[in-house]
Amino acid sequence: MRYIVSFGSLCAVFIAVQWGMVSTHAAASDPLIVPQAALVVIGADDTRTLVVDLGMATSFRETWELPLPVQATVLDSSPLPLVVQQLMLPTNNRNLLIFNGAATATPAPTTTPYVPNPVVPFMLGEHVDNRIVINNPADAGGYHRFVQLTCANCASGWELAVLNQLPVYAPIVVYANGRAELAGAWLIRVQPVNDTDLPALATVAHLFERLPDSPIAGLTWRKGTSKAESFPPERFVEVDGRQKLGRVLVCLMGVLFCSLASFYIGVAVMKRMHAAVGYRPEQ
Repeated sequence: MRYIVSFGSLCAVFIAVQWGMVSTHAAASDPLIVPQAALVVIGADDTRTLVVDLGMATSFRETWELPLPVQATVLDSSPLPLVVQQLMLPTNNRNLLIFNGAATATPAPTTTPYVPNPVVPFMLGEHVDNRIVINNPADAGGYHRFVQLTCANCASGWELAVLNQLPVYAPIVVYANGRAELAGAWLIRVQPVNDTDLPALATVAHLFERLPDSPIAGLTWRKGTSKAESFPPERFVEVDGRQKLGRVLVCLMGVLFCSLASFYIGVAVMKRMHAAVGYRPEQ
């Protein structure tokens, strides 16, 4: 009887391990979500609350990288798209010369404008290996999916792991009771919420844009009043600098040749004039 019980226990453990391996494999094989935008609300006690737009669904079942201590809640709506639309400024394009790249110019980076769209309901599934399963309804493409994140027992800076999942040029809205700074992102606009249509989640709203090849390293803020400021975002166009350098060298060589030619032509004309009047320098 003792052997039968032991054999049954071993079977139960084996089935549990296999089921865990199957669940882990299924979670790892599902498409990974890349968030499209984020809203950070900093409380007076420096607590951080995130609202993340998971973007358009690509499958009925997806996974999202989320640390285990973080608590996630599905939201029916969020002012994030409207706030981004109110704070966004026109973009300036600038040339960035590359001297070791391709011979053709790289087109300007383009991004899909982040605009308000309908919200689709979805469900949160199990949490496996710092990944949470997202179950989507049919035809979820082209809709917003908002989730709120909080973490009471996390260390300071836990929100950076989520913000670093955002793609290049993704909008990040930060609400604080003062001026906020986000290392690794371009500050586009600072707007006090007084006498505006912006949601009063805090006294000052900030709009940032994630920079390419620059991880988000820290989110800090200082309490106090802040005036409205604007810094239009910039897109750098990678242009082959060798062609421009070649043109500059050709122009410089042309100027040098023209200068030398003018000098010798002037000397020859001067000699002709001296010969015409019978002038000899040695006399």
